[in-house]
Amino acid sequence: VDNSIKIKVKTTETKVENFSHYFDATGDIETIDEAYISPEINGQITSIKVKEGDWVKKGQLLAKLNSDVIESNIAQLKTQLELAETMFNKQKELWSKQIGSERQFLESKANYESLQNQLKTLNAQYDMTVIKAPISGYVEVIAQKEGEFVTPGMQFMQIVNLDELYISAKISETYLPVIKTGEMVEITFSSFPDIILNEPVYRVGNVINNSNRTFLLQVKVKNKNGMLKPNLLANIRINDYNSE
Repeated sequence: VDNSIKIKVKTTETKVENFSHYFDATGDIETIDEAYISPEINGQITSIKVKEGDWVKKGQLLAKLNSDVIESNIAQLKTQLELAETMFNKQKELWSKQIGSERQFLESKANYESLQNQLKTLNAQYDMTVIKAPISGYVEVIAQKEGEFVTPGMQFMQIVNLDELYISAKISETYLPVIKTGEMVEITFSSFPDIILNEPVYRVGNVINNSNRTFLLQVKVKNKNGMLKPNLLANIRINDYNSE
C-alpha cells in the first residue's frame, strides 16, 4: 500500500431531516372567461367595429345588424303613441270632472298602455341588432363578414380573456387520498423554462373517470405577463409523501 497517496474526502454530520416525495403530472391550460358570440335575431351585418386581435371591454360595440325596418316601425309607433297619450290625458281630465263615460276613459288608457308595451318590444328588438362584448378580452375569431346574413346560434365571434387561467390535469385515483384543495403545487412549462409558479389546488374533481381511473385536479393561475396561452402544456409537481 502506497501511504503517500492522499485522497480528499468530505464528511457530513448525520442528523435527522424531513423527507418529502413528489410526483409529476401533465396538465393543459384552459380559459376561464371565454365567449362564443352569436346574434339574438336574424339580420344582415351592416358593420363590424373590431378586428381579430383587438382588446375589447365588456359592453363595447362589436357589430351592428340591419335595423331599418325596426327603426321605421319605432318611428311610426312613437307618432301613434303621442296621439294616444294626448287622448288619454284628455279623457283622464274629463273623467276627473265626471264628464264623458268611464268606458271612453278605460279604452283610451288601454290603447295608450298597449302602444307603450309595443314600443318597449320594438326597442328590445332594436337592442338585439347591436352586438356588444359580454366580457372583456381579445377578439380571437370573427367568423362572418360585413354584408353576410346571420342567424341565432350561428357563431359570429369568439372573445377570450387570458388574465386568469385554469390548469387542469387528470390524476390517477391512487393519489386521491393525498391531494387536497388548498395544498400548494409547483407548476413549470417546457416552453417557458424561466416561469415557475407555486399555486394552491383550486379544485379536486368529485367523480372518477371510469375509462382511465383518473380524477380532475385544477389550479387557477394569474397570467400576469400574458405569455401563457390556452392548450399550452404544463408540468405540475405534487407532494404526495412527507416523513420526519
